[in-house]
Amino acid sequence: MRIFVRPEYFLGTSCETHMVDLMTITEEEPFHEFTHHEGAIKPIWCLLTDGGPDKNPRFLANILKYLLIFKKLDLDYLSVRTHAPGQSAYNPVERSMASLSGKLAGIVLNAFNYGNHLGNMNGQANTVIDKELGCKNFKHAGEHLCDLWSRDPINGQPVISTYIEEHDDTIFSNVQEEE
Repeated sequence: MRIFVRPEYFLGTSCETHMVDLMTITEEEPFHEFTHHEGAIKPIWCLLTDGGPDKNPRFLANILKYLLIFKKLDLDYLSVRTHAPGQSAYNPVERSMASLSGKLAGIVLNAFNYGNHLGNMNGQANTVIDKELGCKNFKHAGEHLCDLWSRDPINGQPVISTYIEEHDDTIFSNVQEEE
């Protein structure tokens, strides 16, 4: 299992961040069994998503990002499937997440290791008032979370968890988008 932890409040996620994660997985040796055959990327890919707005193939913006990975990996076939609403219990990724959540029972992550980055602004409580401090605090908690999740296998497979501090927006820079 491969997990990428990001400071979503500060960076956000998009279909492209998920495509960058997939590209990272193709480059990592522990996953070559699934992504490669005889040293080359497998030409047929079937992706299963939860149907969230940042991965759902019914949105044109996401289709364009799937096109980038199709071209970058020189695939022959790419199919993106989603689970029907309310059916996430049957999604193997969601079921694995339950195991990860279970590992956190009783664990307290220090979200204020370097000080409090929250305050009141315009009458709104718990608003981020110090973005730099918030990023430092989130990184501290995120790296600790990655360490906890990486300790034990799930379903007999290792868990590789990494904290991602910023987006890699160069990975698809050499792929030409068709007009």
